[in-house]
Amino acid sequence: MASSPRASCGDMHCTFLLHAPTAAGGGWNDDPTAGFEKVELSDSDFVVQSPYNVPESQRFQYRNGVRTFWVYRNDKPFNTATHTNPRSEVMIRVS
Repeated sequence: MASSPRASCGDMHCTFLLHAPTAAGGGWNDDPTAGFEKVELSDSDFVVQSPYNVPESQRFQYRNGVRTFWVYRNDKPFNTATHTNPRSEVMIRVS
């Protein structure tokens, strides 16, 4: 199984790698780190969206630098005004 990029998160900051294909040559670069930019994020940059009818702690956990989400088939949307399918997700604010 191929590994996927991971974010490294500490108590104060998280590091995410953002990637876009290189413009030169019109395709992907053989260097898997080409086009990545390091972005420092704090815990306040993460906004968890989980079903409105259950506590966030039942759908999201942050432990030992790993953010874990649970989504169940019968979950409600994150608020009563949306008609999205069940989901738990994080919105990342980058200034």
